[in-house]
Amino acid sequence: MNMFPPILLADVKTWFDSMWYPPVYLAATTAFLIIVLVLTRLAFPKLYALIWVTAKEGMNQTLFTALLGFGVALLLFLPYIPFNTLGEDLKMHMSVGLTFIKIPAILLGLWLSGVSIAEEIEGKTALMLLSKPVSRVQLILGKFFGILVPVFVMYIALGGLFLGTTGYKVVHNARESCEEEPKTQDCVDAMVNITPSIAMNFLETATMVAVAVALSTRLPMLANITCCLSIFLLGHLIQYLPQYVSQMLHGGRSVIVDFLTNVMAAILPVLGHFSIESSIGANQTVPLTYLGFSSLYCVLYCVVALVVALLMFEDRDLA
Repeated sequence: MNMFPPILLADVKTWFDSMWYPPVYLAATTAFLIIVLVLTRLAFPKLYALIWVTAKEGMNQTLFTALLGFGVALLLFLPYIPFNTLGEDLKMHMSVGLTFIKIPAILLGLWLSGVSIAEEIEGKTALMLLSKPVSRVQLILGKFFGILVPVFVMYIALGGLFLGTTGYKVVHNARESCEEEPKTQDCVDAMVNITPSIAMNFLETATMVAVAVALSTRLPMLANITCCLSIFLLGHLIQYLPQYVSQMLHGGRSVIVDFLTNVMAAILPVLGHFSIESSIGANQTVPLTYLGFSSLYCVLYCVVALVVALLMFEDRDLA
């Protein structure tokens, strides 16, 4: 016997569906993070101070302004690009727009990891911080979450703009094709359709930031960025590696190759899980369970990466 009246279940479903309406989603996410920061300030004032200082320094970086301005310019110009895809312009618009958001955000995260950790270690600034009542655990966690704040601000700014240009793209395509003027709901549907991909891109960026923080405890900035970009490429190819190897071996499988592939998949972040552009382009609904498991994978990988960062930073001689 069903414990809940059908009308109540319908109301709950309607409420969950409405949460995907982009302005509500962005507002709810921003409010949640503000609440987390307030609770952190009350419970862990030293950690909050490190987060706030790192975030403020990150948003004062010239690169932050340059990447944000570059992303805004590209997204404003994007709706007018004729992809000539025989009716698939909106899908190309979504795919290219998500790339215009993700790449600047990842570059910003990698750069700030080097500036906030690697350069501070080499410049003895970290030693000065640790001479105060701040532990190494607080330093790593403060740097990680402090770097995520400017990255999140960039996602909010570029993601909100991209949602607006996506809604306008629906109207622009109809006018260019001399079709009937689309309804407001059509624009809203396109915006709602793309919102999960923006969220997944942020999870992917957060995972890469955790990797960059771990490597920056031992590597200088240039080597850190190079390694992270290599991990980024491998992270997108790792799930296809067995198929490529099988084709190279003319259909044969090797136990050693399978073992090495599994080891790489366990160590490297499988970033392909966060790429759902093909499903979005096919107008497929992304299940909340998939988003939930992807979020859980991101959190677990970030925790493991930060534990590795702490282990490598614990015995690092800063003198």
